[in-house]
Amino acid sequence: MKTVVGLIILAGALLLGTLAGTLMLHDAGYVRVSLGHYMFESSFWFALCLIIGLFATIYLIFALLFRSLRGFQGISQWIDRKSQDAANREVTKGMLEYTEGNWPKALKHLKGSASKANSPIVNYLAAAQAANEQGLVHDAEEMLQKAREVPGSELAVGLTEAQLMVNNNQLESAVEKLKTLHSLAPQNPQILRQLKALYSQLQDWPQLTQLIPELRKKKIFVASELDELEQQCWTNVLQETTESIQKTMGSSYNPAQLEAVWEKIPSDLRKSEPLLLAYSASLRAIKHDDRAEMLLRKTLKQNWNDQLVLEYGLIRFSSPIEQLETAERWLESRPGNAELLLTVGRLALRTEGWHKAREYFEASLKFKKRMETYAELSRLCAHLGQLEQSTEYFMQGVLGQAGLPELPMPAKQA
Repeated sequence: MKTVVGLIILAGALLLGTLAGTLMLHDAGYVRVSLGHYMFESSFWFALCLIIGLFATIYLIFALLFRSLRGFQGISQWIDRKSQDAANREVTKGMLEYTEGNWPKALKHLKGSASKANSPIVNYLAAAQAANEQGLVHDAEEMLQKAREVPGSELAVGLTEAQLMVNNNQLESAVEKLKTLHSLAPQNPQILRQLKALYSQLQDWPQLTQLIPELRKKKIFVASELDELEQQCWTNVLQETTESIQKTMGSSYNPAQLEAVWEKIPSDLRKSEPLLLAYSASLRAIKHDDRAEMLLRKTLKQNWNDQLVLEYGLIRFSSPIEQLETAERWLESRPGNAELLLTVGRLALRTEGWHKAREYFEASLKFKKRMETYAELSRLCAHLGQLEQSTEYFMQGVLGQAGLPELPMPAKQA
């Protein structure tokens, strides 16, 4: 195809040349150009060739200039490329040293290559952390200031500042910084992660309980982890509220503050064993055992729970006989429940039914050998004057829990 086109062009050129030659022989033509005192005269064909030659010369000059400029541009691009490659190597070296904890070298390379880096903000933030690790507060602030000058860097700089505060043990300041960032970017998961970590570290349980619903909504953590955390938070809030009541109210406690906290707890959590145990223990601590008794009696009627039964036995109800009768009714349908038998034994002690209590304790041991059951029997026998039996129960309880290996022993001394 190219050959055909070439032949056509060649044929056209020959044809034009033939026509031009014929015209030149037939009529040479005449051209006269006058400019001031200067005059140029020539045949038409010579003038035409001169003009064509002039344009060809101009074209060649411009073509050479263009090629020269392209050459210079290529050299400039090559220099820039080499410079960028060197900067990238410095960035890579700096980040590796940062990862390895080589803070002085990391700071040197990251700071030095920042101006030529593709993403200088990465250099500035990493350099700020490297400086902070060395205690170079001024250098760290200088790098942060340069990072702030990068458009759209507010969130990244803020998170880095918060992390530096944590590293410097300025936890409260870090929390305030993160709260400000959270108001600017409520959807950011990293802010929520850091807030959770800080509230946990500060044991700020009320703030953490407010944060958990948001953590659930964003699905940042596994649901089971948040369930456990939420239980822990509310348990601690109940405990702290109880301690506050005890400190501020003397011997006459008002349960209103504790009840207000209980009502804030999500309804499904209020049915959980850990929270019920914590709330009952708190009510007992401020001497509102009747409220605790009513709560657990109602709960156990709907959902039986051995740990709640044990807690029921610790409540000092205003009517101990009624409390004992309630537990004995439960025993009718659960005669072999070791925890219930232990609880009934304790309630029998409150009614001063010493021998009945002993029978319940001994019955409980037949189904489950618990250390506290042995302890109750040992204490009771000691008060009944049965010191040998008391010692025997005490030893059985201790040895049973110690997990000692079977070894030869000397014969018992009379």
